[in-house]
Formats: sequence, structure tokens, C-alpha cells
Amino acid sequence: MGGIQRMKKILSIGIILFFLNLTMLPIINGD
Repeated sequence: MGGIQRMKKILSIGIILFFLNLTMLPIINGD
């Protein structure tokens, strides 16, 4: 079961980074 927990953590971190990129990139490009 430990592998599933690790996958969930990696998935959640990946999603957070993805949304951070979506919000940060337009701000950087807007300058």
C-alpha cells in the first residue's frame, strides 16, 4: 500500500506545480 500513497503524493505535487505554472506564466509574460 505504500506505493499507492507515494503515487498519490507525486500526483498531487504534480497537479499543484501544473496550476502554479498556469498562474505564474501569464504574469511573467505580461511584463
